[in-house]
Amino acid sequence: NSNSNSNSNSNSNSNNNANSNNNANKSINSDTIESSELMIAAREQVSAATQMADQALTVANRIRDPTRKQAIVKAADGLRVAATGVLTATRDVCADPTNIVSQQNLDVAQQTLDSSFSNLAQAVNASATGAQKSKIVASSTEALKSATEDSISSNLMSLAMDTLKQLAEFSKITSSQNAFDHVSKVAIQVNNLAAMLRKRAQETTDPVYRERLINAAKVLRDRATQAKILSAVKVASEQKDDSRQVESAANGLTICLQDTLSLLQEINIKDRTRQTTKRTAAIKRVMTVWMENSAVFS
Repeated sequence: NSNSNSNSNSNSNSNNNANSNNNANKSINSDTIESSELMIAAREQVSAATQMADQALTVANRIRDPTRKQAIVKAADGLRVAATGVLTATRDVCADPTNIVSQQNLDVAQQTLDSSFSNLAQAVNASATGAQKSKIVASSTEALKSATEDSISSNLMSLAMDTLKQLAEFSKITSSQNAFDHVSKVAIQVNNLAAMLRKRAQETTDPVYRERLINAAKVLRDRATQAKILSAVKVASEQKDDSRQVESAANGLTICLQDTLSLLQEINIKDRTRQTTKRTAAIKRVMTVWMENSAVFS
């Protein structure tokens, strides 16, 4: 009994230690997410949007027209909700950058924020009077344009992941003809991805990422061509892939696609951080214009 109790206590302590470690890991993971550059940028954006909404309500309190006042109040509430939505979606992306649904949800959340930002700016600007009104409207329009001119898209990541899924089906194929048909289909997707990578490389201002994207596009295209040629040879010779040359080429292409996906995830987070920072700057720029011209709102 004594040994049994001792073992029981030991197991209990082990379980407690395991639970403590699991909780610690969760805490560390949460801390890592919250301290990431993208989350910090997202929180600053929420803060700026909240300040903008508060400033808009201050303007609304000075407006005599009840319809315009209500429009500002409604738009301000919309901006608060949109900013919170971006924060939640950003946290999901930071928790799992490989989740395409989370990436797409963040795309939608940012678009909603852009729309809310624009709606509030228009609602407040409509109450401006005098010669300064055109300047205020122009400044707000320019600020919004600068914040959204390089919108982020998860299309590249989505295509890379879809191509990986298609390639994974290769192991289930038995005949040489079916293998060739499948590899040919995958090669088309890979070539499309490579073209998009080259286009993305032309758009980036970072020379390191530009070179990595160009190299990734070249390697993917070469690997896909190699797999297709080997598969075609097997079909023409009516031989089975006993030496597993086609399978080996497909595996090499899989590794290249996985490396490309990792690169795209890295670039995606960097791009999102930069764009979030630009949106915050745009919001602050509009607020500055409002403060400098507060006398024209009535």
